[in-house]
Amino acid sequence: MVKIDLKHIWKIADDITIGKTGFVYIINNQSKIISHPNKEYLSVIIPQSNEVSKVLKNFTGTTNYNNRFGEQIICSYIPILGETIYNNNGYWGVIVNQQSDEVFKMVFSFQRHLIIITPMIIIGIIIGISLFFSRSIITPIKKLEDGMGAVSSGNLDYHVNIKSGDEIEYLASSFNKMTDDLKSLNSKVQQRTTEVEKLLLQKDEFIGQLGHDLKNPLNPIVNLLPVLEEREHDPETKKIFEVVNRNVEYMRNLVVKTVELARLNSPNTELTMNETNLLDEVNNVVEKNKIALEENNMEIDNNIDENIMIKADKLRIEELFDNLIINAIKYSKDIGTITIDAKEDKDFVTVSVKDTGIGMTEEQLSHIFDEFYKADEARHDFDSSGLGLPICKRIIERHGGKIWAESSGEGKGTTFYFTIPAGSETIIGDIEGKIDKLQKDTQKRDDENWIRK
Repeated sequence: MVKIDLKHIWKIADDITIGKTGFVYIINNQSKIISHPNKEYLSVIIPQSNEVSKVLKNFTGTTNYNNRFGEQIICSYIPILGETIYNNNGYWGVIVNQQSDEVFKMVFSFQRHLIIITPMIIIGIIIGISLFFSRSIITPIKKLEDGMGAVSSGNLDYHVNIKSGDEIEYLASSFNKMTDDLKSLNSKVQQRTTEVEKLLLQKDEFIGQLGHDLKNPLNPIVNLLPVLEEREHDPETKKIFEVVNRNVEYMRNLVVKTVELARLNSPNTELTMNETNLLDEVNNVVEKNKIALEENNMEIDNNIDENIMIKADKLRIEELFDNLIINAIKYSKDIGTITIDAKEDKDFVTVSVKDTGIGMTEEQLSHIFDEFYKADEARHDFDSSGLGLPICKRIIERHGGKIWAESSGEGKGTTFYFTIPAGSETIIGDIEGKIDKLQKDTQKRDDENWIRK
């Protein structure tokens, strides 16, 4: 049997305090208290209660009981120093007692702290994860965003440097390849654009030269044919002259319009811009086409205000209205009305030329400004060169405006719209008119207020 000095163990047990009501004591195998915070309890033999009995039989556990004051006590026990160490009569034990109210108070306090601390821990974890994602994902994405901004501004040499070893790095690599491809494509497009512009210039120069070359030999033919036709008395021969005259006139018209379109396409052609009265210009064109209008039973309904001024090249504007009126006559059914309107809109005047003719389909409307396009294929022989409307388009574009056409369908007529720069007098007149209206409205309002008073 081995003897052990237990003074140190007793000292430790005596110094342990648990809250305000808890204490620790040690009993030997005779149920004698050999260590207790209250010295009066030393050497006291306690009854073999349930917990004392169990600890002396090598059991560990926790139980509760009421003391002599009626207080509920929670008791925990654990055996120590078995018989092989101290004696042959059983175990010693350590017993911890504490009032249950204080134990539960401690538990609830821990739970409250846990409830408070747990969200803080979760928030801390979320912040940590956010910081991680900010560095590992958001930062590379920001680099890609900067790259897109650089490329959209025209910097095709910009490359994104991302080495993350994941899908974002693959995306950055694809982005860099895209910029390289765009740079290569841009170079090819510029080269191609230069070639196309060169070809278009050559085309215009060729058409212009061809027009002049054709126009020169046509002039004597155009002048001589009427003389020969007048001298001829045979009816059959006169019919032949009529056919020849019609063909020559068609050729002359085609050459003239081809040369005109080439001239409008040339960057060297300059317009002579002047302030001009819109109504006067339209009246001049109507008078010029008076015979054609009468022969085709066409009426003109001109609703243009006499005070509207435009800034334009007078010769080009005359040609524009001439083409539109002839076009309306050509595609009407030998009777109808051409309505012309104009509306001031800030710096531009919007003009409309409406006819009651054969109308157009959506397909036809999408091609009417194409060169050599003819809406009515059945009348393509001598009635149209297919260049009148393209010339109108180029005239308006050279004036900084736009032109378009609308139609409700076949048999429902067509309306052509275009915008032309407004003259300064029109703009001033518009401002003066608004000021005058404002003054009148103010005066009217003041009169009404005076009457109410």
